[in-house]
Amino acid sequence: MKWSGWVFVFLVMLAVLSCPVHADELYPTITDVFFERDGLPWNESVQFTVNCYGYLCKSWDCQRDEADLLARRYSNFTPQLVFSYHATCPSYGCRIYEPYYHAERNFGTTCNVDGVTGGKPFTITNFSQTAVPQGCSDLRQFSKGGGGGMYYNGTPEYDECIAESRRHRDRCYQYIAVCDPAEDPECRNWILDGKNVKATPSYRACMDTVDRERKDCDQYLKKINMADMILWKYGNYNEQPAMRACELRLVIPSDDEYKLSYVPPMQIARMEKEFIPQAVWCRLVELLGGWCE
Repeated sequence: MKWSGWVFVFLVMLAVLSCPVHADELYPTITDVFFERDGLPWNESVQFTVNCYGYLCKSWDCQRDEADLLARRYSNFTPQLVFSYHATCPSYGCRIYEPYYHAERNFGTTCNVDGVTGGKPFTITNFSQTAVPQGCSDLRQFSKGGGGGMYYNGTPEYDECIAESRRHRDRCYQYIAVCDPAEDPECRNWILDGKNVKATPSYRACMDTVDRERKDCDQYLKKINMADMILWKYGNYNEQPAMRACELRLVIPSDDEYKLSYVPPMQIARMEKEFIPQAVWCRLVELLGGWCE
């Protein structure tokens, strides 16, 4: 195997061993968005879309996908649209309720903003490497949900009651019995200190008492008024406590900057045709939505 081949194998193995596990869940998030232009707050309405391109992780732990990502990079795989959302800011400093569902399970991401304000379009290219804004924080507004829109925080009395119920639970272990799975059908997969054990009627009665004591501890919880919480809104009437708060600051290009920086993509391709090989030039044209002879 050539040296370059060994390098590729090493990179793939490194990806498999080091890829972090990402949670695949909805995380209610509020994001305060601030648009600026020419160094000043932009107070006009802005409609904008965030599009992120990269490689979508499809497996639960993402390990195989990241290895596959490296392989596709070596074969000139084209990044795909992996995450997108649209929002409107009526004025400077608006709040949006984008949960960024699945946004943290992508690789090699590049995010752009396409927007319209004052009847004029604008683009902010590669403003971030992730769809989730930087500098987010967990709100931790409650410690226990009781269902039906009821939320509670603990108190010193609640914490002491829970600690006491745990001590009672530990004492229940004196009622378990050592058993032989070859002779006792109730002796299954419970192993304690290297021995097969099983529950006895006394152990079950003890644990039932502990469960009742644990539920009684809830009387010491402090109910939280929903009006005092930062809420995440979804649909027309649904609300629940937000779990994460983020801030997103974006700079709209000035008219002069936009005129200087903007060159139609196909014009760029034509300009570069003289300086790059035909096959590479054709690939570039195709990526930009054109076709090549």
